[in-house]
Amino acid sequence: MPASGSVSQAKAASPVAPGEILAGRYRITEPVAAGCTGYVVRARDEEVDIDVAIKLLAANLLQTEQDKTVFLKAVKAAKKAHHGNIVRIYDGGRSERHTFYTMPFLEGLSLRKIIDLRLEKEQVLTLGEALPLVGQLAMAIDALAKMGGHGSLRPANVMVLPDILKITAVPHFHGLPRKPYLAVLTRAKVLEYLAPEARREDAEIDSRADVYSVAVILGEMITGLVYGRDALPWHAAMERLPPGVVSALERALTDNPAERFATGSAFFEQLAEASASAGLDLTVPGSGGIPPMAAEYTDSTSTPAVPTDALVKAMGPALELEQEISALQPAAPGVSRKTPTLRPREVRELSGRDARAHERRGNRKAPPFVGWLATTIILAGIAISAAVYYRQRTE
Repeated sequence: MPASGSVSQAKAASPVAPGEILAGRYRITEPVAAGCTGYVVRARDEEVDIDVAIKLLAANLLQTEQDKTVFLKAVKAAKKAHHGNIVRIYDGGRSERHTFYTMPFLEGLSLRKIIDLRLEKEQVLTLGEALPLVGQLAMAIDALAKMGGHGSLRPANVMVLPDILKITAVPHFHGLPRKPYLAVLTRAKVLEYLAPEARREDAEIDSRADVYSVAVILGEMITGLVYGRDALPWHAAMERLPPGVVSALERALTDNPAERFATGSAFFEQLAEASASAGLDLTVPGSGGIPPMAAEYTDSTSTPAVPTDALVKAMGPALELEQEISALQPAAPGVSRKTPTLRPREVRELSGRDARAHERRGNRKAPPFVGWLATTIILAGIAISAAVYYRQRTE
């Protein structure tokens, strides 16, 4: 699973070289990226003849045999997470020098990269672009609830493909020794994405910690600011958002888990209702059915359910975001790719300590929003344009 947007030196720092065989099975083909907790490399699984991504955990995070055993136990538990918005984990293992796990190799951009690209242009995502992403994040964290949640969700752990969003790093929070893991995140200056209870070494967490993380991510997408880093610009940015959206964010970001939304879907529902009330058009004509491509993301371990018509939503601005993502994806060998012409759009621009926001205006009638029950928004032909519900397999 490539983590786009990493530093250019990441490949040179890879602990394994192309051609090296890991655990007698995986032939390394290329380094991909470095992250807080280790390295991702691409390899060929010679037993089944497919390409995989391998996460090699940093040695300083797993220093004892007990540490390695606990982590591989967390990997085994994470293998049971079967959901369209969660990267599948194939296997975990150890070699003489490395503790690792394998997953599908997917071409995509991290949400970190997408946010940074917008900020380079002094732009941020609009609510219409961000909500479909939040819908998929919400369903992913709800699917992980019975496993104790993700724990450390942040933009670098969210991959956006041309047709779906997927979260990574599922076994890290529960499998890595807490103190050194938190120290690594502190040095990387990403601790703000974790809920307050997740920052404590001895605290137990549940999916409400992930609701907090999703709220921080949403806030950054639509304001360019990370909650908790600088209070004055954050409050200025909140004044320019629809009041209902601000209310939902404030509830999701409270320090007390008991006062947050109990589920990601409840958080998303309030956001969608608030956006509709503010005049954001959440519908696209002709989007009344399940996208044909949805079947591509359904396998023997995840079963799609038929949503009600009211649950099948499409987000118009998501098309523009998909065009940007698609233009940045590497084209398949021998296939030419036209650079899409992006439609003009209003954006919120950041200038100094002020986050100026342009609210979409017009006489569009806000569509009614019916409660969102265990659904996820999946793209069919355009990124994140329609909602499809993925129900976890009963283990």
